[in-house]
Amino acid sequence: MDKEIQDGQGDSEITQQRSLPSCPEGNVNVCSYKWPKISHNGTEEVYASCIAGPHHCWCQYTNSEDLDMVSKLAQEAGQTQQDKIFPETLGPGSPCLAQFSSDQQWYRAQIISRVDDAFHVLFIDYGNESDVDVENVRSLPQGLLEKAPQAFLCSLSGFDESKGSWNDEVYEVFNNLLVDKPLKLTVLNMVDHSEATVPQYAVDIECEGAIVNAAMLKYWKPVAKILTLIDHSERETFLQDIQTESNVKQANVSKVNVNTCMYRKPNFSNNKQEEVYASCIVQPHYFWCQHTKTEELSRVTELAQEAGQTQQDMTFPETLGPGSPCLAQFSSDQQWYRAQVICRVGHAFTVLFIDYGNESEADVKNVRSLTQGLLEEAPQAFLCSLSGFDESKGSWNDDVYDDFYNLLVDKPLKLTVFNMDDPSEAAVPQYAVEVESDGVIVNAAMQKHWKPVAEGCVSIEHPEEETVLRDIQPSSMTPLNVSKVDVNACMYMKPHFSKNTKEVVYASCIVHPHYFWCQYDNPEELSRVSELAQEEGKMQQNEMFPETLGPGSPCLALFSSDDQWYRGQVMRRVDDAFCVLFIDYGNESDVDIKNVRSLTRGLLEKAPQAFLCSLKGFDESKGSWNEDVYDDFNNLLVDKPLKLTVFNMDDQSEAAVPQYEVEIECEGAVINTLMEKYWKGLDTDHALEGSG
Repeated sequence: MDKEIQDGQGDSEITQQRSLPSCPEGNVNVCSYKWPKISHNGTEEVYASCIAGPHHCWCQYTNSEDLDMVSKLAQEAGQTQQDKIFPETLGPGSPCLAQFSSDQQWYRAQIISRVDDAFHVLFIDYGNESDVDVENVRSLPQGLLEKAPQAFLCSLSGFDESKGSWNDEVYEVFNNLLVDKPLKLTVLNMVDHSEATVPQYAVDIECEGAIVNAAMLKYWKPVAKILTLIDHSERETFLQDIQTESNVKQANVSKVNVNTCMYRKPNFSNNKQEEVYASCIVQPHYFWCQHTKTEELSRVTELAQEAGQTQQDMTFPETLGPGSPCLAQFSSDQQWYRAQVICRVGHAFTVLFIDYGNESEADVKNVRSLTQGLLEEAPQAFLCSLSGFDESKGSWNDDVYDDFYNLLVDKPLKLTVFNMDDPSEAAVPQYAVEVESDGVIVNAAMQKHWKPVAEGCVSIEHPEEETVLRDIQPSSMTPLNVSKVDVNACMYMKPHFSKNTKEVVYASCIVHPHYFWCQYDNPEELSRVSELAQEEGKMQQNEMFPETLGPGSPCLALFSSDDQWYRGQVMRRVDDAFCVLFIDYGNESDVDIKNVRSLTRGLLEKAPQAFLCSLKGFDESKGSWNEDVYDDFNNLLVDKPLKLTVFNMDDQSEAAVPQYEVEIECEGAVINTLMEKYWKGLDTDHALEGSG
C-alpha cells in the first residue's frame, strides 16, 4: 500500500481539515457503505491513518489481511471499462472506486462534492481526501460495497468543541504522538453533532502507556460562559483558523463593497462610556464588543429564527457578493443569525456574524434573505481597535495576545469610543476605543507589549547586482489582523525549524548578507509541492480570481523562464501583471494576470520550503557593507550545503514575510566571522567632531 496514502501525506494533506463538508440531508447514498465494525467500550488495536487534529483523525485496524483483500478487489474492479453515464449518477455521499493520482491505484471512496470535471472524494479505508477526474471513477461491485470500511473517523473524548478550543501547538504535538505508532483505542460513543458525511466516534487513545486524552489537556482552552453561543476563543490565530477550517481554496477579505453599508451603524456616542462585553477577541487591533443589554439581542435572535424557517429563494445566493447582508445558519448549533458575506468559495459562503463578530462557512443552501425589520436593526456588536497604538509605527510582542484576552474575557467592560478608524480596511466600521476592565485601563496595561519602530529605520534596499531578484520593494509586515488587505501574507504556514538548532540548508536566492533565502535540504517535500503545483496550475482559471488578489495574497503563478507553476505571494499589481514572490525559492518575477491560479488547501497548508534570512551580528542602523561583500558572500554560499542556526526573528525587517537572524557555517568556516572584514561600522566620534 502506498505510504503516502497510509500516513495521510501527499495529496491527502489537501483535506486534513478539522471538519468535513456536511452532506445534504436525505442523501440515501451516505449509508451505502456498511458502518465500521466498532465495539463500544471495547479496546481496539489501531494505527492513525490520517491525522488532522484531536477532533478529526482517522484510525485503521491493525488487521491488514482484510485491507489487502479489499485493495486487491479494488484494483481488479478499477480495470473495467467506465460506464460513461456513471459519473452523472454520483452526488454527495455516493460510493465509488476512485484512482488516487499519487500512485495510480484504485481505492474505495465516497463523493463529497463535484466541481466541474472533478470529484472531491473521501477514501473510506484511509480517511484522506483528494480531487479525482471524472474519468477516474468507477462503480463498485456489490462485494466491495458490503465490506465495512477499514478506517473510521474519531474525535478525542472529553473535549466539547462548543465549550472550548485548541491552542496552535496541539496539532503538531498530537500528530507526533500518534503517527506510525500502534495505538490502543476505546470507542465511548458516536459523536451526535458531527457534520462529517460518515459516522464519527468519541474515543480514548492510549499510546506507549500514555493516555493521549490526558496529555492533550494542557492544550485545551475552555471558553468563558459569555462566549459559549459562538466559538470565538482562538484569539490571535482566529482568522487563520477560520480560513483553515472553512476554505478549501483561499479567498481574500474584500474591501468595502456597496452592500457593506446596508446594515445600520451600531448605536453609541463618541467620548461616552458604554458598558459592553467582548464577544470576539483576536488582538488589541481587532476585537468585537457587544452591548450588555441583552433584550435587543434576544429579540433579533427570535426574529432570525422565524425568518430562517422560510423556504429559500433558489436564486437568492446568486445575488450575494462581498458585503451583502443575509441570514446564515451557524453549523455548531443549527441556529440562524444575521450575517454579512465575506466571500464565496464553491458552494459555500464565508460569512461574518454581525451581532457577535465571529466568522464561519455556510453552505449556499443555508443562507436566506433578510426581512426589512432585521435589516433595519443596528448590529449588536461592533469592531474595535485599542486607541493609542498606530500600526504603522510599531507592533505587538507575542505575549500581548494572552494578556489582552485574559483582561477582557467574561468581564463587564467600560468602553469609550473616540473615533472611527479611517485607515481600517475591514468590511465593517472599526472604532478606536479605550477600555476599562476591573478598574484597569487596558490601553495603559498594554503599553508594555508595544514595540515602537525605531526612528530613522529605513527600508531595506537590495543591490541590483543580483539579477534573480528584480524590483524588490518589501511591504511592511503587520500583526495578524482580519481587517488588513494584506492579511493573506500570513496564510502560508511559518517555516518549520527550531531556534538555536542547526539545520542543513542550501542558499536558494542570494542578494546580500542582510537579504538572502535558504531552502531546506529536503528535496522529497519540495518535489511533492512542485508536483501538486503543476497539477493545480493546469486547472481552468476563475476569471474573477485575479481581482481578489492584493499584497500578501497567496496564489499559484507561472514562472516564464521554465513555464512551470510555483506557489507565490503577491507583492503588488501593476496594470495587467502581478509582481509575485515565489515562496519556496525566494526570487520574484512579474506574472501576467492570466497566469495566476487559486491554491488548494493542501498547498496552502504546506510550509514554505524556503525562508528569508539576515546574517546575525550586523545592525544596519550602525554600519554598512563595502562593495566587495556581494560577490564574496555569493561565492561562499552558492551551491554548497550549509549549516544554519536561527537565533530570532528580525523584528525590524520590512519584508512581506518573516525574516530570521541566522549564523551560517560553510565547509567548517563561520560565514558571519568571515564577513566582518567587509563591515564598516559608523564612526560616531568622528561624526561628532565634524558637526562641532
